[in-house]
Amino acid sequence: MSRVIGIDLGTTNCCVATVADGKPVVLANKAGYKTTPSVVAITEDGKRVVGQLALRQQISNPQHTVYASKRLIGRTWSSPQVQHALKTCAYKLVQGANDDVRIELRGKVHSIPEIAAVFLLEMRLLAEDQLGEAVEKAVVTVPAYFNDNQRQAVRDAGRIAGLDVLRILNEPTAAAIAYGFQIESKKTIAVYDLGGGTFDVSIVNVDPEVGYEVISTKAMARFSSNIRNNQGYLNRCDPAHRDDADKLFYQQGRRVFKDVVPMAAKFIGEHLASAGVAPTDVARFWLH
Repeated sequence: MSRVIGIDLGTTNCCVATVADGKPVVLANKAGYKTTPSVVAITEDGKRVVGQLALRQQISNPQHTVYASKRLIGRTWSSPQVQHALKTCAYKLVQGANDDVRIELRGKVHSIPEIAAVFLLEMRLLAEDQLGEAVEKAVVTVPAYFNDNQRQAVRDAGRIAGLDVLRILNEPTAAAIAYGFQIESKKTIAVYDLGGGTFDVSIVNVDPEVGYEVISTKAMARFSSNIRNNQGYLNRCDPAHRDDADKLFYQQGRRVFKDVVPMAAKFIGEHLASAGVAPTDVARFWLH
């Protein structure tokens, strides 16, 4: 039986893991990092670069460097997320024939699943290099709030990358499993996912008979959008003024976190209340 890998297709970073000797192991890329930036760029000479190398292109080649494309996957052209991206992204977005959103790089138009496939392929090749064997099957994690269109788009991306996606796993469920929460009795846990796209809070029921069940999830996009907007400014700035931009980004980032921490605490309380769960009913709180 061929080995199955697990891929976290993140807004900001991706990572890949496998099971070795009964234990999960996150595989490092060639640079020694266990996460790879979810960034792809087409250089002036037409070469495609991914990860850390692509990240460097955000300053010198912003119009042809794609980042945070996960926010667009499975969405229609008229969706608020796409309309916001039109105003903030340096790369060019175009409307597809089926009212989907696409990205134009160096005159060639790519679908969002094709862009996601670049990262899945990178994770697949990384795993094959580390494991010394072909990899054709994967489990991919997605936000719990992803709808059917978004989940199908991830499956399509896997197919393009040469992977049979055996299962689309909710990120809070994956986090609960990864942190080793043992299913010994019925419990309710809360998983906080501070990601590159949103701040998600998921209420998960743990039951020895049914396993993990996400009963409620809620996302606060504004938590990350302020930081994203600052990063967008940093991506567009003149390289000659990068040091000044770095300082400004750091100062603005500190102000953002000072403002959003109380807002996040209020958000968590409201979500627990709307889910009908009292804080005292939650056995564990996980920050993922």
